[in-house]
Amino acid sequence: MTDTMYSSTNKSSGVDTPFDPEIHLVANSISDDTPTATMESLGIEESPLTSVAYTGPFPLLTLDAVKIHRKTVFNNDVLENCKSQTWSHSIQLRGMTPTYSKFMHQFWNSDEVKTVISKAAGVELEPVMDYEICHANMQVQHSNDDLTPSSSREPKLPSQEDMIVEWHKDCYPFVVILMLSDPKGMSGGETVIRKGDGSLMFVKAPEIGQVLVFQGGRIEHAALPADGSLSERITLVTSFRPKIENAKIPNALACDISHLGNVRRYSLLSELYYQWTMSRFSNVQAAIENKKQELRKKYDEIYAQEPVNKSQGLVTKKVVDLKEMGSFIDEVVAYLNKTADEMLAVGQYGGTSKEGDCQSTFLGGHTG
Repeated sequence: MTDTMYSSTNKSSGVDTPFDPEIHLVANSISDDTPTATMESLGIEESPLTSVAYTGPFPLLTLDAVKIHRKTVFNNDVLENCKSQTWSHSIQLRGMTPTYSKFMHQFWNSDEVKTVISKAAGVELEPVMDYEICHANMQVQHSNDDLTPSSSREPKLPSQEDMIVEWHKDCYPFVVILMLSDPKGMSGGETVIRKGDGSLMFVKAPEIGQVLVFQGGRIEHAALPADGSLSERITLVTSFRPKIENAKIPNALACDISHLGNVRRYSLLSELYYQWTMSRFSNVQAAIENKKQELRKKYDEIYAQEPVNKSQGLVTKKVVDLKEMGSFIDEVVAYLNKTADEMLAVGQYGGTSKEGDCQSTFLGGHTG
């Protein structure tokens, strides 16, 4: 990893460049000095996952990595196929990885990045699914039809009254917000949080290449427009959930509060529903495997201590706690029911079923 995000190399900045942590990640990006706000400090009910509400911005991407992310965002195929307009001055891009950027996919799924994000959040996290990697929120001067890869170089002030992203809670437990725009000459662009007592708190926007980790699934928030000499504000949001395989998280399935309420209308539903279902099935599979290992360990411990019936390979003491097992099965069933309940019929709530196209047919306003 390089020591600064402004370290550059002669290697290609193309979207197909393989991810290399030595080139694309800032070394020692998160430290004990990184400011962190707790749920308690915001007057919001504690999360069973972690006390961390959000971190202050910290550097994660080198300049090379920033350039590759920006090149993908302004790729003509991405703008044509992954774009939906939220307000007159802002658009969203969804479904870029891995189809349009293997680099982005490798970056956010890498062990190195996941380790940094988990350390910042205080709990082991992993990306929810490919569709929620690098959801782009873009404040631009052009209309939905006029945006081109050169648009970011032609500034125009947006309305200061409109939010770039309206008030909401995220669909997923955690998000990582990456700034892809140079904030020099820009004011505004903050994330605003509604505290437990109803008052507002403004969270400083990251610098280019910096991220902040945010427990957005439990905190109501919005994104304010940037104003000043620049009209461009591009952030990429990657959604994370607790790693179900981590047996240290009790009732891990219940802690995954993911839903699709805010993203259906901006998504290709056929792709979203497939990835959502596969992700949820994998989580259930991991939770069941954890439970199997727990029971196997308990059985082995009883077998080793119990002199009776060893010749028959049997134990006479209780291994399965019926009450605990009933609670676990209820948790699994509730999780699977939630999986199905979140998938509304195509056409019932925006979205599109057009095959081979990730462009939404519904215009509204949200971030993942």
